[in-house]
Amino acid sequence: MIYLIGVEHNKTQWEYQDGSNKKFVSFFTDNIRRHIKKLNITVIAEELNQECLEQQNVDKSTAQKIAEEFRIKHVFCEPPALERNRLGILSPVEISLQMFHKELWQIVDNSPEQRLINEEHEKHFSKREQFWFDKIVDLKEQNILFICGKDHTKRFKKLVEDHEFKTTVLSD
Repeated sequence: MIYLIGVEHNKTQWEYQDGSNKKFVSFFTDNIRRHIKKLNITVIAEELNQECLEQQNVDKSTAQKIAEEFRIKHVFCEPPALERNRLGILSPVEISLQMFHKELWQIVDNSPEQRLINEEHEKHFSKREQFWFDKIVDLKEQNILFICGKDHTKRFKKLVEDHEFKTTVLSD
């Protein structure tokens, strides 16, 4: 069984050095612990990779720490940069540079440019989601807690169910 939890990555999946998201991480951690106990979770998988943690200057994700605490398996499912390149998956930064010859930080939030970048980025979701599924497909007999961005829960649920996995969305 796969249990899906949709998150806002920057609020929950790691704690910032300055502790500014500590409240969110604490709530998320308590929530995950409850689900592990209640649902007999044996694997935590997440839309994240070690490269992302290194970019954030973080050693471990929140989910990694919890998996260690409960002595259960943890799986990073987001493709690293080399794999994304091989699969033709562009990041928002790469899309911004290709489309507008600007760094992403130079794009105004909620601008027409930002909307076009988001639309183009979403075109790559299916490739990423398939990569995630491929990382957990051999764990079909396990109770998996899968953590992904809120924008992915419904799509990923459908992909998983299309492959005859049982799934439930716990939050999105």
